[in-house]
Amino acid sequence: MQKNISFKKIATLLVLALCGLNFNVLSQCTSVINNFPYQEDFENTNGGWTTGQSGAVLSDWAWGHPAKTYISNAGSGNKCWITGGLTNASYNSSELSYLRTPCFNFSTIQHPFIRFKVYWESEKNYDGATLQYSTNGGTSWNNLGAYNDPTNCFNTHWFNNNAIQFLKPPYVSVNQGWSGSHVTAGGCTSDNGSLGWVTAMRTMQNLAGEPSVAFRFVFGSGAICNSYDGFAIDSVYIGETPTPISPIFNPIASVCIGAPAPVLPGYSLNGIPGVWSPFLNTSTAGSFNTTFTPIDNVCYNTYNQTFIVHPLPLNFDAGPELFIPSGGNIQMQASASLSDSLTYQWSPATGLSNAAILNPIASPNQNTTYTLVAQTQFGCKDSDVVKISIDFCVIDPSKIFTPNHDGYYDTWFVYKGSCIKKVEAFVYNRWGGLVFNSTNYQNDWDGQFKNKPLPDGTYYYVLNLTENSGLTYTKKGSVAIIR
Repeated sequence: MQKNISFKKIATLLVLALCGLNFNVLSQCTSVINNFPYQEDFENTNGGWTTGQSGAVLSDWAWGHPAKTYISNAGSGNKCWITGGLTNASYNSSELSYLRTPCFNFSTIQHPFIRFKVYWESEKNYDGATLQYSTNGGTSWNNLGAYNDPTNCFNTHWFNNNAIQFLKPPYVSVNQGWSGSHVTAGGCTSDNGSLGWVTAMRTMQNLAGEPSVAFRFVFGSGAICNSYDGFAIDSVYIGETPTPISPIFNPIASVCIGAPAPVLPGYSLNGIPGVWSPFLNTSTAGSFNTTFTPIDNVCYNTYNQTFIVHPLPLNFDAGPELFIPSGGNIQMQASASLSDSLTYQWSPATGLSNAAILNPIASPNQNTTYTLVAQTQFGCKDSDVVKISIDFCVIDPSKIFTPNHDGYYDTWFVYKGSCIKKVEAFVYNRWGGLVFNSTNYQNDWDGQFKNKPLPDGTYYYVLNLTENSGLTYTKKGSVAIIR
């Protein structure tokens, strides 16, 4: 016998069934993608993406080859997803629809990232699309990112409108997204269209480690001004955020101490702008590090470069001033640390046995100033000069002088020329008494002893002479004072 079931029970069972159906539809992912990167260009299939709508107006999302006035091709290949059908001149009036992805398991994704090509052509401020995510199988949805989020290489072409009127509940609570057109249609609002396919991208750090993430594009339109091509997406990438790009530079050439510091470029060879720190300094020899920091250091790595400043030849000296007799020769006396590792060049080369060694034999026929240039293996140069003088010398002490202050032969003449470095003079009377002495005689004795004139007569001298060459000898003889 059939039992009667009350209307109340039937209604209760129906509500429970509907609730259960709603729960299953919204909370379960029929497929979960675990392999990354996920890349979908919609060429072979629609990607397993699904569409739906709120209210009586059906979704007009379509997959295939678009052939509209402006959106006449896919972002890549031939096929994409687009609102308003593939060929329609407008999208549905009063539409609120979505295009939903499969679910993604981000358990192993440390820095989630999404990138896709997008083309929008809709009435500005009224019609447009947004992108949302869900982590609970579709029970609740949140906008992915926000209007005016910082722009960098991992976040670009994101929401361009802060208040799209027909992005509304029950799908959208914050009506930010993409909206705008470059087409003017009567009194419809235009401006801010994408003007072609552009690449939108952003990081999704808040979704790292989430085991079930779904995305959906929500599109909304009003009842008028719908004669636009709509909203299209293609070439979707989901996975780890790409590694920041590393700047590329040619090595900084090493320089010698004291040389002008190299001017470092403000852009890398691959076009990355940035600044260097610390500034290069060539006042000290050594190996130094400088770092290029990109202006946008989110997208790009820093770059470290070693800069070498080589020393000049160390303890380098062309030697002391030298003296040679006319027609004579002498070896140079230059010196330098690690002299065997240097190369040399004397100039002028005249009068030198070899102008390319440290200490050649010099035999100039006139006073000559030589310049020696020493160079290290790194091309660092230093220079120094040395003078070689031809010694003209006459050592012939006068036998007579007349210190009577008449301007002639008033002092005792011993030598002339430049060969003598030092003369010690001792003069004695005939009884051996010392009447004059000098440790550095300058041809200046006027015949006085203790500030009094000596009597005329013969006196005896001893001269100790030292030449510029270092030669020393003694000369003895007599000199007469006659007034």
